[in-house]
Amino acid sequence: MIKQTFFSLIFGLLVLGSCQNAFAQISVGIRGGVLLTNLDIDPLQEGEPKPENITGYQVAIPVEIGIVDIFAIQAEIMYGSHGARQEGSSTVTQSGFTTVTDYKLRSRINTLEIPVLAKLRFGDNALKFHVLAGPSFGFGINGKFKQEGSVLATAPDGTILLDQNLNEEYNAKFVKENYNGSEVADDEIAVTKTNLNLHMGAGISFDLGGTALFLDARYMLGLSDLSPEEDGTPKENETTSKSRRIGVSVGVMFPLN
Repeated sequence: MIKQTFFSLIFGLLVLGSCQNAFAQISVGIRGGVLLTNLDIDPLQEGEPKPENITGYQVAIPVEIGIVDIFAIQAEIMYGSHGARQEGSSTVTQSGFTTVTDYKLRSRINTLEIPVLAKLRFGDNALKFHVLAGPSFGFGINGKFKQEGSVLATAPDGTILLDQNLNEEYNAKFVKENYNGSEVADDEIAVTKTNLNLHMGAGISFDLGGTALFLDARYMLGLSDLSPEEDGTPKENETTSKSRRIGVSVGVMFPLN
């Protein structure tokens, strides 16, 4: 479904480009910037640390279709990512034997997204402000999960029984909900193939004699669960991982007509 939407959007933009005189203005541009990404995991397991932000980047090609002076539709093709990091330490003591585990887990899922946004514009030609909001459809391209840490186990007399470093890496395996466990290899972690997000933001643009330089800031709320459940998973063992992102970018827009 996402792929069909993607190609339909591309075709639609080409048609609109050939019929640009029917609209007040059509502009095409490019923007790039940083993403601050995190995951809302529910529920967290006992002792599991809360996810923290990681930094990524975004690159997008926006197409703005002006309907009237204050209102436009902005569709984009955007490359971005989802992810987070978790750092924690646990100590377990039983019958005098103690095991201390320190670990760092970092996840990053790269996606191609198609935001379709309603945009309100205020100001004059030299300086404009805007607010925008709308859904974004995405599908996974690739992803990595990296775990680092150490395990130290000691006997009651202090003798070291185990002193081991952890350094493991897994690839994202894109699957559908209720997937078959045999689809995912030992060095892979299941990730939902498609996702739906909500973009909300604001910005400012400066006229440079036709070309516009703009600054764009957004909050991107993930509506889809990125961690699919294996077929047969008991209800009480299910978890959800939803993306939370903040993005800031700069770009330029070029009017076509």
